[in-house]
Amino acid sequence: MAGHIAGELAPQMDMMAERAGLGARRGVYAGAQPDGGSIRFSLVAAVVCAVLAVVLFAAGTAFGMFFVLFAVIAVCLWIAELSTAAKNTRLGMHLYERGLVATVKGRTHAVRYDRTEVFQSSIRQTGVGGYTDYSYKLTDVEGVQFTLQGRNGGTPATGKFARHDEWGTALQEGVTRAQLPSIVERLNAGQRVDFGKLWVTRDEVGSAKGVTRWHEIEDLRIIQGFLKLKVAGKWRSAVNVAVSSIPNLYVFIGVADQLRGRVR
Repeated sequence: MAGHIAGELAPQMDMMAERAGLGARRGVYAGAQPDGGSIRFSLVAAVVCAVLAVVLFAAGTAFGMFFVLFAVIAVCLWIAELSTAAKNTRLGMHLYERGLVATVKGRTHAVRYDRTEVFQSSIRQTGVGGYTDYSYKLTDVEGVQFTLQGRNGGTPATGKFARHDEWGTALQEGVTRAQLPSIVERLNAGQRVDFGKLWVTRDEVGSAKGVTRWHEIEDLRIIQGFLKLKVAGKWRSAVNVAVSSIPNLYVFIGVADQLRGRVR
């Protein structure tokens, strides 16, 4: 089923990529799919628990109720995995030299790396089965915003693309490669460049909350979802901006690395 739907989407996606001038295809990604063994295990567990419940009830013991409960839980897990598998077959993404084409929520979008804005956010879930969910809000060539989602670790979930570690990195690297040179040219020409609530010049970085000169910044990191600057040996949030609100975060980091290097 997944291969059939992906095959139907591929010609349309390649046609959109050609119209948008995205170049040669570099990768193909589908919706995350539960492991077949996990689906079978849930079904087998439900059947075994149901059989044990019948046997115990026939023997006149109330312990059968525990196995009824286990059987219901196993059936729910089985149905959830089947639902995730079915819904994620409707997802598709192709990466190209100069952008990507993705089908999400029944609509196909073409994105050019040199024109789009990317807002990235992540949520880390800790525990024995810890995982991190990633979300990328993009703007396509028609100006429409949509979201790509992925997960590192944990179990597959509805709406998530598989192999996030590959396509997430390729997306950010592609946007940075396409947009960083022109932004550096603008800064060198004395212009100010905005990154959402942040702005940068050749000499300073700031927001409505404060301004810091590049030569004062000893280091720059993302800590607990906020941009932090190390100034005079202390980590500060002088710009006070959540990274999820910074468009093209990795372009900004590339700019910051170059400007901090220039002033030193």
